[in-house]
Amino acid sequence: MTESEEAAVAVGAVRHEWCPHCLKNTLQAATISAATSQAVHVIGGYAVCEECGWSPYAEQSTAPSR
Repeated sequence: MTESEEAAVAVGAVRHEWCPHCLKNTLQAATISAATSQAVHVIGGYAVCEECGWSPYAEQSTAPSR
């Protein structure tokens, strides 16, 4: 990517995954990508449990310990 090139950022479809804290399939996750003139690059992701609020990306989870 050149210095003046722009990138279009997109969030992929939300998928449900296993939450190791709730022991349920309630972790909502998605991939974040950026499209440039050269290619599409995966630049990250997000995941948050809809039941307990736990996230594998958080430094400190808000979920109660079990």
